[in-house]
Amino acid sequence: MSGGAFDYSFYKVEEFVQELNERIANNESDGYNYNKEVIINLKAISLLSEVTSRIMREAELLYSGDISEEKFINNLENLKTGFDSRFDTLNKEFEDAYKS
Repeated sequence: MSGGAFDYSFYKVEEFVQELNERIANNESDGYNYNKEVIINLKAISLLSEVTSRIMREAELLYSGDISEEKFINNLENLKTGFDSRFDTLNKEFEDAYKS
C-alpha cells in the first residue's frame, strides 16, 4: 500500500479504538468502575470509531490510487455487512440496559 493521500489519518483513529477497548476491558482494575450504561455507551463509541477508521482507510486507498472505484464500493459494502451483526449485538445490550 502506498497510501498517504490523507497522511494515514485513519491510524490515529485505530489507536484511539485500541486504547478505548483496553480501558473498557480494564474498567474495574484501572480504578474507573464505570457503570453498565456508561460502558455500553463507550462500546458504541468504540464501534463507531472503528467503522470510521475503516472507511477512512478505504478513502485513503482510493485517493492514493491503490484501489479502483469498484473495489472501493465493494470494500465499503463488505464492511457494512461485517459490522451489521456487531451493531445488532450492541443494540441488544442497549435495550437490555435501558429496560432496567
